[in-house]
Amino acid sequence: MPIPLRRRLLLMPYFLLTACWLSVLLPTLAVAFGTATPESMNMDSAVLNDLTVALQNLTDHHFIPGATVMVARRGKLVYQATVGYPRDDMIFRIYSMTKPITTAAVLLLVQAGKLKLDDPICQHIPAFANARVITGANPLPNFFKSVPARFPITVHHLLTHTAGLVYGYSNTTVDALYRRDLLPTWFSKDATLEQFVARLARHPLLFHPGTHCWYSGSYDVLGYIVEVVSGMPFDEFLRTLLLPLGMVDTGFWVPPEKAHRLADLMFMNGTSTPSVKAPEWGFAGNNYKANPTLKLGGSGMVSTAQDYMRFLLFLYNGGMHEGRRILRADLVERFFQNALPALHPFEANGVQHKNLSFTYGPQLQLIETEASPKGEIVEGGLANTNMVVSRERELVFLTMTNKFTFPNLAARATREHVYSSQKDFPPKHGAAESVLEDPSENGLRTAGGLLRALPFLRNESPFAAQNQEAAWERERRRGLVGGGSGAGEAGERDEEAGGEDKDKVEGEDGTVDVSVNTEKELREWEIEARLD
Repeated sequence: MPIPLRRRLLLMPYFLLTACWLSVLLPTLAVAFGTATPESMNMDSAVLNDLTVALQNLTDHHFIPGATVMVARRGKLVYQATVGYPRDDMIFRIYSMTKPITTAAVLLLVQAGKLKLDDPICQHIPAFANARVITGANPLPNFFKSVPARFPITVHHLLTHTAGLVYGYSNTTVDALYRRDLLPTWFSKDATLEQFVARLARHPLLFHPGTHCWYSGSYDVLGYIVEVVSGMPFDEFLRTLLLPLGMVDTGFWVPPEKAHRLADLMFMNGTSTPSVKAPEWGFAGNNYKANPTLKLGGSGMVSTAQDYMRFLLFLYNGGMHEGRRILRADLVERFFQNALPALHPFEANGVQHKNLSFTYGPQLQLIETEASPKGEIVEGGLANTNMVVSRERELVFLTMTNKFTFPNLAARATREHVYSSQKDFPPKHGAAESVLEDPSENGLRTAGGLLRALPFLRNESPFAAQNQEAAWERERRRGLVGGGSGAGEAGERDEEAGGEDKDKVEGEDGTVDVSVNTEKELREWEIEARLD
């Protein structure tokens, strides 16, 4: 029976309201991506299928609890696999992969004309108006020598880790002050973002802004700037970005109706050590099952592979999502540009990198290497999540898992197989197929030298172990890293022979010699752990 005209007119506001809500919700509810076969995108499906086998082997041998991997080429999804987890839409702690999302929020404010990249942050946070730089420590507690900062801290400095801030886990006097005075607030359940930043601003800087780079809590300060400039709580402003992108499972906590999808956080190093559930700790005292008071721009968010792939494709597509522009192309370009050309060779945390620099958010590959094409951007999370965008290779891929041991084996296996699967680029990773070919524990440990874990995160907090080399040495002597039951003695013999630990990996094409320089890899993993 048709609805009378008068009644239709009365109901029109409700129809319009429903249509408005649907226009918002339908994009967020759609979980499908544009898809294509690997071969149609010049990729080898057999190599990608081998990646699934590699991830399953890592899971079966207790190196990872499981993983969800997604790969897109030219904006189309060509591969997705989940192993070890009961469903594809598991929710993962992403830690530092929060930073690119914060960057996008900052750039939205720049686009709106409310913020400038060269703004001194004291315009928005007066507590930074009189920043000082440490020049020496005094033996007496609570005293240090300092001078006024030569330059004001700008938004650009915060985005590039060149503000002079630290994170609290290195061996500098400023880090020691952070550990003593700031970390209790960092892990507090009750502190507000305003209180946290006010406390941070009382500490000296490690160097004059813009003169060095030090991976730091600068993105937590950016979160507060977003809050001040937008006039909205940080998480509410983020929703103005996340909802249009359809990122409905991304935020700072997991509501009760989704709690069964939150992946367990694990400590695991392979079959020779027990896999145990890690203590549920997080910045801001966040256990991810309640809405935290303190929401930080540098860590603490959760997301799914599907949600984060939407974000990465939004960047890859120059700020467009489903035909709609969300962020100007010139601002998105900031994610892909070297933001520190004057600091080359780039030095982070006192370690020099000729091949790397920072963009606004991720790390940038400046020079093509065996592992990475030029122009690739990468960001990782403390619990072994990882994202890669390579516009040169027209690739976007990410790896999601949750464990507290390094190196990030799932991400490395993903990288090798994805790049090796490209038919229109010469393979750079000849051993990609054999990374986990040998299903034995010894094969898993020795393949490519990738499977030695640096377990300095075994305690409840990553700040507990200050000397990572000592942690490595303890684990090596106990036989928890290296080549099996005799690893401690074998490692000692190898060091006496000149520091080279050579194992053989048996593959289908014959025996491959793998040379691992323990000291060199230790430094690389230490850097990776810090930058993650």
